[in-house]
Formats: sequence, C-alpha cells, structure tokens
Amino acid sequence: MSKLSRRHRRSLMLSALLVAAVLSTACQTQEPMPIETPAETPVETPESPDGSSFYATISSPSGFMAMYRNPLEILTKDHQSDKMYTVSTSIAGLKNEALEKEINGKLQEKHEALLRADYPPYRGIKTLALGDAVPTSQTVSTMMVFNNSGLLSLTFTRDWEVKGNYIEKVDTMTLDLDTGREVTLKDLFADDVDYLKLLSDWMASYFTRENSMEDTSYFALVEPFPGIQKDQKFFLNENSLVLVFDEHTPFLDLRFYPLRVYIPMEMLRDSLVLDTRFGNKNLDSFKASPTEYLILSRGTQNLQGKSIHETRGRIFIFSQTSMPKETPQSLQDLVTARSALDEELLAAMTASNEEGGLYQECSLSRYSLYYSLTHMLHVTRPKDYELSFTYSLYDLQGKELTIKDLFVPGFDYEPAVLSRLEKELKAWPNFTGDPQEAAKEYYDQGMTYGLTLYGITAATVPLDLEEGQKTALTLVIPFEDFGIENLVLFQNLKEK
Repeated sequence: MSKLSRRHRRSLMLSALLVAAVLSTACQTQEPMPIETPAETPVETPESPDGSSFYATISSPSGFMAMYRNPLEILTKDHQSDKMYTVSTSIAGLKNEALEKEINGKLQEKHEALLRADYPPYRGIKTLALGDAVPTSQTVSTMMVFNNSGLLSLTFTRDWEVKGNYIEKVDTMTLDLDTGREVTLKDLFADDVDYLKLLSDWMASYFTRENSMEDTSYFALVEPFPGIQKDQKFFLNENSLVLVFDEHTPFLDLRFYPLRVYIPMEMLRDSLVLDTRFGNKNLDSFKASPTEYLILSRGTQNLQGKSIHETRGRIFIFSQTSMPKETPQSLQDLVTARSALDEELLAAMTASNEEGGLYQECSLSRYSLYYSLTHMLHVTRPKDYELSFTYSLYDLQGKELTIKDLFVPGFDYEPAVLSRLEKELKAWPNFTGDPQEAAKEYYDQGMTYGLTLYGITAATVPLDLEEGQKTALTLVIPFEDFGIENLVLFQNLKEK
C-alpha cells in the first residue's frame, strides 16, 4: 500500500479541523432517547412563604426555541497560593445595583463555603480511608456556565488530589436576575408538566442503558433508582439541563466523583419555559440591551453514522456521515446519497498516479424546528486543492426549505448576507479586488444556507482566490444581523 506524503496527510488533517470548527456544537457523552412530554398532570404553582405565587401559570407546549445572551460583564478573579488555586466569579451590568450586590454576595458566600468544605465521603462497595493524608493539590472554582434569557447558572467546584485519588465536590446555583431568587427545577417547566415523571423516565432509561454495558462507566447502581426528587441538584449550560448526582444520592456507587447527566434542552423544549417565564420578564433588568442570540440544538447526542478509511493507489480517502437517530427516513436516504463517494473523480485521481487525498463529511444536525445538512468535500493534489461546502435546510418531516422559510414573510435578507460576505473578503489575506463588487458577484453565483447555534451559515461556490487553490467562503451570520424580529425562531422573544 502506497504511503502518502506528509503534505497531503497534513492537508487532510487541517481539513478535518476546519470542519470541526464549522460544525461543532456542545458535545456530551450521553446518548439520550427522544423525550415526549407526559400527559398533563395537575401540579402546584411555586409559592412564596406567604402562599402567593412567584410566577404566573404557563401551560405546555411552551414553544421554547431560542434565547438571548444576558448583556452582563462576567468578572473572574483567580488566586494561587502554596496550598490552593481559586477562581471566583461576579457580575456587573444590572440596572438594580442593590440586587447586583445581593447576587454577588450569594456567589461569594457559596464560594467561601466550599473553601471550608471537607472531603465528600467515598461512595462505593469497597471503602477507602484517607486518614490524615495531606492533599497534594486543591482547586476551588466558581464558574458561570449559563448566562441567558434572564437567568444565571453557576457551578461551585472543589477538588482535591490525595494519595493519588482525585476527589471532587460540586454545588450549583441558578438565579432569576429580576429578583435574585434561586430558581428551582420545577420553575423551569410549564405548570401542567409532571417534570418529576418526565425526568425520572429519562434517567431510568439512562441508568438501564449505562448499566447494560460491559465496559461500564465509573458509576454503578447499588440500589433501585428512586426517581428524581424535588430537591434534585441541577444546573443549566449553554444547551442542556444538567442533573448532578453526588454524595447525597446513596443509590449510586460514585467513588469520589459526582455524576453529571446532560439532557439537551431541545429535547425538552415543549416543556421548558425559560423564555416565557424568565427571558421576556427580565429584558428590562439590564443596563444594556441584548445583542447576541442563540437557538436550541440537539447537539451531537443520539447520533448514528458511518466512516470510511481506505487507500486507492496513491489516494487516501476518508468519508464520515452522521445524523440524529430519529431523522425521517426520507432525510436518512438523502444523507446517504449525498455522502456517496464520487467514483468518477476518484477514478481520475487514481489514474493520474499522483499522491492525493479526498476528505468528505456529511453531517445532519437538528435545531428546534429544522434540520441543517452540511456537506464538505476537500480534494488535494500535488499542485492544487479544492475545498467546497454545501448547506441545505429541511423541516422536521424532511421537506427541503429555502433561506426565505427562516424569516417572516416579506423580509429581505440579502443586505445582511452581502454585508457579512464583504467583511469576509476584506479579511482574506491575499484578496486585492473591490470587496463590495466581489461580494455581489459571488453572491450572484449562488450560495447555500444552513443553521448553527448562533446564526445562519452560508457558503459560496469554490472560488479561485489564490493560485492553485479553489476555496468556498463560509460565513456564520449572527441572528442579530438580520434582526430577531424577522426570524421565525425568535417570535417567542419580545423586543426590548
């Protein structure tokens, strides 16, 4: 079998990194099953000590699809001593400065509580005594893991290394920025959703799946799973509701480590009320207006696909396909067809008896109401290479859509695309023409469109921007460039 030159292998590796940068979303390790909202079950509305409701009643389906980034400054302060490294966090940017001070006080109080914390007990079938052993390293960190739609979610983590054992203790806090009140798990869900059953069913499936694997993870069930309780520890991250199981969950053998289980918010979107209960209410809480927006993504969870690694003559081939398991059959067939190798191209490359490579990725992702398909093809030869990207959009039934379907009727999206394309050309190192004229020329040659968490993706046809290199320009146009009032996905968010 012929060996390829380092140049071609390096080129293919750079191609893979480029795709990862374009397609990456929040990745998790679990493989959840699709979630359906349980039938309506009467549950009580959150109440204050005097019996009054904290929040207005909201019913499902909630229509939760998008969030805004809180226009806050996140301030961190780190300190290194001989015994410990610490990172604390505070915020700035609320109109109500007294409330801001109160919130920062809560964060500092919880941070300091961890500074005084002892080791959590060892949770396992066997025992492990640490005695009076002195930790060789310690870290205490307060991290902002969610800063969207009028909510903050933080993790407070302390870890020790003792006798070669890594020990971790985690606390969490999620706050309503309108009141400073700590949000409960129940508050995140519509009032007619039995959230305990919803999450318990999901976790029961998760534990069954994980414990059935021969190569088990670092935890094990030692008692029957009792179901999710009202005081379940949790936090939010960019795209998930994260349940935390620690020393207070005796049914799990966890050794010294808490278990974090990530549930994509997109899978719970009809039940969650982050926008209607918090996001809209809290828009006026900030000194500045929101300028960044994001949509829900299924991420890389519950995927299926295949990959091909082979060499034909002096041509190295790598092809990878991935899509959500619940993808409609018509879309699965389309992805399979799109990912088929171009045999005519490969025959020509092989016949030339020159070293080369073909790297291809076909990836389907789900974003709320849409599927977005990305097809990347990178072909390398001794004296040239070509890199192309093609995006396409589909509804949840598999019907192909156009970029117009993302907007309210009558909206003209072209100026925002041209403006972003012009900026990209200005930043291109070897571009010497008029960027405004070139942007219009390339736009008129045809562009394809897809979605990512933070905006609309777009790609030109491969362009001769440098000698021997044909490259498609790829853009991520932030949602705010179009005005969120013009996007279908943001109709649940009101303007400030």
